[in-house]
Amino acid sequence: MKTIAVFTDFSEQAAHAARYAMHMAKKLKAGITLFSVCLKPVAMKPALQPIVGGWDSLDTESEEPDSLITMASRLALEFDQRNFPGTTVPQINCDNENHEIQDVMSSIINNEDIMFIVVAAPEDNDIATFALTSSCQKIIDWANVPVLIVPDGAAVKNPEKIAFLANLDDRDATYINSLLNITQDFSADIMVSNINNEGYDQQHREQKLINSLHYNVDYGKAYYRSISDERMINGWKWLRENKKCDMLAITQQSHQSLKRFFSLANTPAATHHLTIPLMILPATA
Repeated sequence: MKTIAVFTDFSEQAAHAARYAMHMAKKLKAGITLFSVCLKPVAMKPALQPIVGGWDSLDTESEEPDSLITMASRLALEFDQRNFPGTTVPQINCDNENHEIQDVMSSIINNEDIMFIVVAAPEDNDIATFALTSSCQKIIDWANVPVLIVPDGAAVKNPEKIAFLANLDDRDATYINSLLNITQDFSADIMVSNINNEGYDQQHREQKLINSLHYNVDYGKAYYRSISDERMINGWKWLRENKKCDMLAITQQSHQSLKRFFSLANTPAATHHLTIPLMILPATA
């Protein structure tokens, strides 16, 4: 069955990302697989405290408090409490065999059921800082599926509007269709954008992209908007214009390109306002 790979280090941030993955799995009719992956070399406190009392009813006495099985049980209980009675709980599997990041990624690469990877930014990192760490870069570079970074402040809800940052090249339609393979069931608006630096052929490339959206993307809710450098420099306000975006999608880029993208927000503090999930799509051939 379709599966979402969820990385956890048993922090509260990872617990929140797992809740977000469970919510997406419900709509996508997918399961999730938990992987124990430590992206921060410090001890983490057990997370996923109950919404209401009731952990004593769980048969977890034989499990370590930060075990994947315990986390799966708590996720299932929380899901029941957050949803209407009778809502089907997504199937939760635990990978207890792979712990090193290279082994985890090998397992994912060889599993055709994996739709995407969900990972949380650690407590002391904003989403931009974490995306530039060596740990996150390893995941992005090795992944053959999208990587979704969920910040602690992200609302657990269906995305209604998704911003995709286009490169204005021939691969944009392929990337958008890859994004739609995951998000189409949510019927979200897809705002295809580009940071407009007024290059000599900018208008020609934009028109080429608009034509490609019409002929190569079979989705009636995708449209193009050009983002000026000035609006980007003012932080992430363009993501909140008209109808607020619930997710930002970008393509896999080099470390320097990614750093340059985040630096366009003008000040490091601006990245703290990026509280929506960031999906990084793997490079196409």
